[in-house]
Amino acid sequence: MAGASGERPASNWDWSDYDAAFTEEADGAIAALQDTGGDGLATKQLLERYHASPLAHTILAQWYFARADQQKPTNHLRRAAWMAPRCLHIAFALALVLIEMGSFDEADMVCAHSLLVPDLTDPVHNFISPKEQVDAIITSKAPEYRLGRGAIWAF
Repeated sequence: MAGASGERPASNWDWSDYDAAFTEEADGAIAALQDTGGDGLATKQLLERYHASPLAHTILAQWYFARADQQKPTNHLRRAAWMAPRCLHIAFALALVLIEMGSFDEADMVCAHSLLVPDLTDPVHNFISPKEQVDAIITSKAPEYRLGRGAIWAF
């Protein structure tokens, strides 16, 4: 993690390059996903502060998706996929939302395209779990948590 003198500042792009403020806010936004009666303010504020973070877009998309709003998560996941084209987790989440909308052909194209992308990143970097759980997945050697260097899906 960045932060020591001479190192570049954290980008807060995903869980692989974050700072303490992003971690605290992202963990709070992820906790807000469990509040079914909430207004999603924590998820919206995270995106306002870190608008260039695919992870922030993915977290907000999950909030909308859990509330059966199909268009808003699609927009946020498309943006996240554009920002992080090598992340299978985001592509999978986008395809899932498209399937829920009945856009099967587009979901098929998203899946096909994502499987052709060279040098894929570890999906856990945009996994919607508290940082502590993400760290446990990254360090785990258990096969049920690791697919090559990828994580299990939980969108």
